[in-house]
Amino acid sequence: MGEVDGLTSVINNMMGLARHKAPEFKATDLYLETAALIDHFIQSGNHNKLISIALSSQNRPSPVLADMRQLQQVLLNCISNAEDAMPEGGKITIYMEPGRGDTVEIHIVDSGPGIPEENLENAFKKFFTTKEKGMGIGLCVCKQIILAHNGRISIENIPQGGLKVAIRLPCNPLPVPSLSNPLALNEKEASLA
Repeated sequence: MGEVDGLTSVINNMMGLARHKAPEFKATDLYLETAALIDHFIQSGNHNKLISIALSSQNRPSPVLADMRQLQQVLLNCISNAEDAMPEGGKITIYMEPGRGDTVEIHIVDSGPGIPEENLENAFKKFFTTKEKGMGIGLCVCKQIILAHNGRISIENIPQGGLKVAIRLPCNPLPVPSLSNPLALNEKEASLA
């Protein structure tokens, strides 16, 4: 079953890379949805029981407009990558806070070995991987999803050890037409036709 789940994940990532669907934005409580996702993952056969996963927030963010199915894919990929880097065990902490302006910050921090500095700039490139069985498409799909949410994603090594994935999402990623020019949206749509 584990092999089937792994193959399913690879196929889903490849399909996501080949034909990315535009997000379907809905009001979403990221904190509650992420907590449920972690609970489900911990109970699945894919979770390494030697690794603890915690969700932390000193100031829970407000609901955001997002496609939670797509964001689940991003979070699961980041958690799976972190677990792959710590086969002997470790800790993953997901911090979620309101960000500057009207944004939400999500940091996925692990206690693993990090990534060699020379590989950091290539991490989001298609088909770049350091894993024996990896295909190098997971982080590329993650970036595609976050950019479609008008957000940002980055990774960095932590000086004291481990890796941090930083995601910033706007609470409202949809463009708002200018009130001074109510025809702006129609003109834009017409220019795209």
